[in-house]
Amino acid sequence: MFNEFEKSETSEEKAKHSNDAIYDVIDDWKLIRMKRKSESPAIKSLLSDLLVALIIIAALFVFFWPAVVDGPSMEPTFLSGDYLIISRASAWRSNFRHGDFVACRIEDNGQNITIIKRLVAMEGDLVEIINGRVYVNGELNYQNDYGVIYAIADRAFTLGAGEFFVVGDNGIESLDSRMFGVLEQRQMVARVLLRVFPFQRFSFF
Repeated sequence: MFNEFEKSETSEEKAKHSNDAIYDVIDDWKLIRMKRKSESPAIKSLLSDLLVALIIIAALFVFFWPAVVDGPSMEPTFLSGDYLIISRASAWRSNFRHGDFVACRIEDNGQNITIIKRLVAMEGDLVEIINGRVYVNGELNYQNDYGVIYAIADRAFTLGAGEFFVVGDNGIESLDSRMFGVLEQRQMVARVLLRVFPFQRFSFF
């Protein structure tokens, strides 16, 4: 009798332990759900902040681009290695003025490249090229020439609608509209806004 009673008691204890284990699992599951609920607002807030940051970054890259000057064609205004910020919005709205520094796209040796130049003439301007130098409406606009000018044929023409004439400040080293001709609106990529590096030459344009 004693042995049977002992076995029966052991069985009840096992059942009790089993129920306790089930209750423990349920309690743990409740705690996990409560923890997830408490973390949910923080996670949503973090995701919202990340989304806003991505939108801002995307907007900046849509409207503003970094650019690095490569070569001596714009010396002494820009030196090779200068870091610039350029605005694409200006090109979309064709918001250009005489003397602006612009990024434009041309084809060179079968490749499309983007160059930084000075915009000297637009629609309605009379452009004259005399001895390699550029005159716009009778005024010399190209004076930073170091050495012998390119052998460029003299000619004169008036720019039509949506046409632009660009030059490099360093005439002897510049590939510009004197050689490849006038640019169309679709080739005007952006306007230079500022130079951010080197810091000692930080400038707005």
